[in-house]
Amino acid sequence: MDIGKIIRKARLDAGLTMKMVEAATGILASNQSKIELGENNAPGFFTIARLAEYYGLSLDGIYGAMKTSSSNSVIAARTRKCVQLPIISWVQAGAWREAVAIIDEDGPVIASPFKCTEDAYALEVCGDSMTASHGSLESFQEGSIIVIEPNMEARNKSFVVARIKGTDDVTFKQLVFDGSKKFLRPINPQYPIIPIDQPIEICGVVLGKIQKITT
Repeated sequence: MDIGKIIRKARLDAGLTMKMVEAATGILASNQSKIELGENNAPGFFTIARLAEYYGLSLDGIYGAMKTSSSNSVIAARTRKCVQLPIISWVQAGAWREAVAIIDEDGPVIASPFKCTEDAYALEVCGDSMTASHGSLESFQEGSIIVIEPNMEARNKSFVVARIKGTDDVTFKQLVFDGSKKFLRPINPQYPIIPIDQPIEICGVVLGKIQKITT
């Protein structure tokens, strides 16, 4: 089985379209198509490694599958279940435990490229407070999709979604500890650091972003 067929089988087993994979990995759907059809026989290590990581495949498993023509490849068994996350509103994020029961089943969803529980959800970034001014890797531009895990403990320097208790104010910032004090820090230096001097609720820890596709 050639590598293109392995990648295609893994994608179909996960129930993903090429556009969904492109949004999560940044690998163009056109390039994926060429790989799957065998038109790109040398896609490059990093491309294959990124796809393998996203599909939950091991590189050793891919190599082993390439040595057999069996359609019942071990690769299928090594593909993790791809969690489909609802893209919810910021108001819903502030009361996610309660909002689960009223989420529109026909609402927008996105496949998570990150290992997460089925309680996880996604949000669209609003504003530029978490956008780096000089192209840092830790930058979340407006319109990007972030994946939030509500079952993860927030630690120093975790990116979190937090709500001021008793309000509907929900914000996305970096949690910073400084001795006994805690702050919510934006990445964009044009915005102020917010001291945590009143009760807040951590609605979840940000696992990462899904790359925004520009046209």
